[in-house]
Amino acid sequence: MDFSKQININNLHHAYFFEDRSASIRASLSTRGEEGIGDSIVSWLEQNGIKCVGSPNFYRITNPNFGIEDSHNIKFFQSQSVSESQDSEKKIIIIEAESFTNEAQNALLKVFEEPSQDSHFFIITSNKDNLLVTLRSRMEYVRTKCPEYNRGAEKSLSKDKQKETVNFLKENPKRRLDIVKDMIDAFKDKSEERTKNTILEFLNSLETLLYNRYKSEGINLDKDKIFIFEEIVNCRKYMILRGASVKMLLEHLAFVLPVI
Repeated sequence: MDFSKQININNLHHAYFFEDRSASIRASLSTRGEEGIGDSIVSWLEQNGIKCVGSPNFYRITNPNFGIEDSHNIKFFQSQSVSESQDSEKKIIIIEAESFTNEAQNALLKVFEEPSQDSHFFIITSNKDNLLVTLRSRMEYVRTKCPEYNRGAEKSLSKDKQKETVNFLKENPKRRLDIVKDMIDAFKDKSEERTKNTILEFLNSLETLLYNRYKSEGINLDKDKIFIFEEIVNCRKYMILRGASVKMLLEHLAFVLPVI
């Protein structure tokens, strides 16, 4: 993908953000060798003489839930001197995440307010609303059209994940509540972070399968259909808040999502 029409390689802005609908499953895609916006950015930068892969001036993080520790690691990386042994003296940071905690975003905001020279951020997420308005205001928005990624999104889901999602969507609300209870019980002995990351993957698969179903059947996304996707997006946003009840959020979706 060529970003030259939207990004001036000779005069890079301090930070860019990309809205990639397939970014919600980027962690699973990366483990399967699939490519996404982040890979395209790396290829484009290297084609234009900015060394990324193997360079000490390059930092890339792919994490379903970007937290405060991730922000601290990036702040430390940015504070280090640029390695002048490289062909390029630009420091490149790529962040691919589905959700961002408020603490992490506020920490990034401080980094953006006092940027180090020749540091350039590329943030990729599935929905711009995942980012605080104050953070977005300090970045340039890059529009992307990647239908090939959307077509591959459902294929990238494991068969078990697809089956779990389809089974949930085809059941009535009462039966869905039982499924939610079983899901929560299965995570009793797991960490909160692991539980939320797994549920985020489930929400992403719900969104992907619903979208592809409507698209394949030629169903227009009217106000009611858009409301469904907005509810999934809202649940993802609330999921990362400290003390958020995963059970209550899933029970809410059990009632608002359509039976298909």
